[in-house]
Amino acid sequence: MKDFNYSSCSDKDIDIHDCKATCISFDSQTLIFSFDDGFWILNDNSFDDNKLHKSGRSVMSVSLIEDNCIKSIEIYIFQKKRRKTICRELSIDQLIAMVDSGHTEIEFLYMYKGTQSYSYIFECCLWSRKRSRTQKCIIRLYTSKITYGWNEVLQDKVW
Repeated sequence: MKDFNYSSCSDKDIDIHDCKATCISFDSQTLIFSFDDGFWILNDNSFDDNKLHKSGRSVMSVSLIEDNCIKSIEIYIFQKKRRKTICRELSIDQLIAMVDSGHTEIEFLYMYKGTQSYSYIFECCLWSRKRSRTQKCIIRLYTSKITYGWNEVLQDKVW
């Protein structure tokens, strides 16, 4: 990634658990999640302390595989209404509008790699700043590559 000092295409180097995306962009075949507070760097030996360190501002860039990229993205949110949970599908445009408005952040909880090497499922939580509430969310992406980019590793933010 040309705009960052460091990058990795390995899921073994990065952990986005409990990290919040504050911006999403989508152009042609690439979906980019931006993390203002960074994500966790797993295999960085800069500090020789065997701890996970947080990066500074960072991105996760997803290269989608379908010719029609919209088919490469599935997004579902789960809303509780009375005693029922209702699953509703969102378009990528709807999710981008929610996040880029500044009223919603996506907290990534878990990432699962599908049995097919190009399928990823993310369990997330949508945080609404306006109403101080959360909604569960599932994002499924069909991708040929995920690239993570960051500029710095913060020595004082460890896990």
